[in-house]
Amino acid sequence: MQDSGAKTAPAVYTDVTRENIQALFSDISKQISQASFIAIDSEFTGLALSDASLEFGFNTAEWNTRATDMRDMYKAMSSVAKTHALVSLGLSTFVPNGDNAYHVYNFNLLLQEQNTHLVNPASISFLAQNGFDLGKQALQGIRYFSGPNPMPLESRSANINIEGELVRKVLFAMIQAKKPIVVHNGLFDLA
Repeated sequence: MQDSGAKTAPAVYTDVTRENIQALFSDISKQISQASFIAIDSEFTGLALSDASLEFGFNTAEWNTRATDMRDMYKAMSSVAKTHALVSLGLSTFVPNGDNAYHVYNFNLLLQEQNTHLVNPASISFLAQNGFDLGKQALQGIRYFSGPNPMPLESRSANINIEGELVRKVLFAMIQAKKPIVVHNGLFDLA
């Protein structure tokens, strides 16, 4: 294969934070609805449960995300996704632009889970070494409560409810659009 000499510009991402999610929500929804397909990538505070303190009583054998049986692997990945926080959701929409060409719109939803969750130090190191700004995530991450939340609505702030609801609406918009979704971490992205 010959090198054409053309340089590819790095992808440009729009950071979506708690400060701008309300302003960007309609644009994100529009790009999802117009897309031919969507790509997502998720970043978690851990991808496995290993070296857990015996104090916690985890049976780490049940958390083998590299199991050979697909059912066991999915169960383990689902457990990891439920107990670790989603800290970033990369979303790219591919909107047709003429013959076999696309406009690509990239969004990075910076997230901050409000539920108590597990953190794997190796995963946090990996994120930091690869340019993930943990300080920005702590200060500007879109606050959300995952899954069924044990806290009554009255005890949550109105802003957190609005932010989290908009994240859920983005996810629902992807489902309702019924567009093909390309994933990076496959089962983790979908767990």
